Amino acid sequence: MPDDWKLTGEEIEEEGDKSSKEEEEITDLTEEDLPTIVFEGEKIDIKDVMNQNIVIRDMITRPSSFTEGDYAVLQIEKDGEPCTITTGSAVLMRQIKERADKLPFRCQIVEQQSMKGKYRYYTLAHAVKEPKDF
Repeated sequence: MPDDWKLTGEEIEEEGDKSSKEEEEITDLTEEDLPTIVFEGEKIDIKDVMNQNIVIRDMITRPSSFTEGDYAVLQIEKDGEPCTITTGSAVLMRQIKERADKLPFRCQIVEQQSMKGKYRYYTLAHAVKEPKDF
């Protein structure tokens, strides 16, 4: 090994000081930094439940890193199985917040055409009663 590859005691000390300074600059996440609610079930796309009966069990909102405003994480049941959905739909978030005292509730998520333009949005609709087998 060439002599210039060897570290002197002084250089080793400087390296140690540098790594401890870098270590001090690293932030440790605390419980306050992380969401406290963790929903169970597979994460599915909202389109996977469109026009189907689902049960909305819970909702949390978080600040969006993509757009201004919040997004929601919904804990739902689809065919009796727990799932999670994320959405930025302000209409859905408002409707679920307005009915928070009724959670859990059965409904459908449907897509509507805006009467004011060419826009489409998601909204809640009543659940459709399924015919029972005779």
